Amino acid sequence: MLRKALMEDANAIMKMIEQARPLLALHHSGQWQGKEPSMGTILNDIKLQQYWVLEENLSICAGAALLPWDEDYQVLHEGQWLNEEPYRVLHRFVVASTKLRQGLGKQLIQQLEQVTMSQGVYNIKVDTHVRNVPMVRLLNQLGYIRCGVVILKGHLIREAFQKRLRSRI
Repeated sequence: MLRKALMEDANAIMKMIEQARPLLALHHSGQWQGKEPSMGTILNDIKLQQYWVLEENLSICAGAALLPWDEDYQVLHEGQWLNEEPYRVLHRFVVASTKLRQGLGKQLIQQLEQVTMSQGVYNIKVDTHVRNVPMVRLLNQLGYIRCGVVILKGHLIREAFQKRLRSRI
């Protein structure tokens, strides 16, 4: 079941993030190897009602922030976005280490696509490190198109993807 995260979910979300850090390090991506995402960031996402969790048997098994935009996405290098229409941004995507390879990441993204369309928005953008092979594979599988490169916080280079959701009726 997909739902907005509650403040009391923050520890479970951070536990998944902490378990994901060494897995990301195995890919030598540098992603999540610093202090971010931090508890403060997750609490802020929850406060703004922008963090979503996938719950299975009353246990949180995946989560992601769905943001209205990202300042770093205003400039795209080495390519172009599919369009300039309104979009949502997927950030801080995580699946519990005990639930990997069970299709939950795919399920979470597909459900967040439905949330996005219910808001009258028909594009999702997301970035990841080129060496985050599982995420790149998942995005490709779900029809996300690599559009170029974004530079986060002025120095972190990330592959940028976009998906046009079903056309407006």
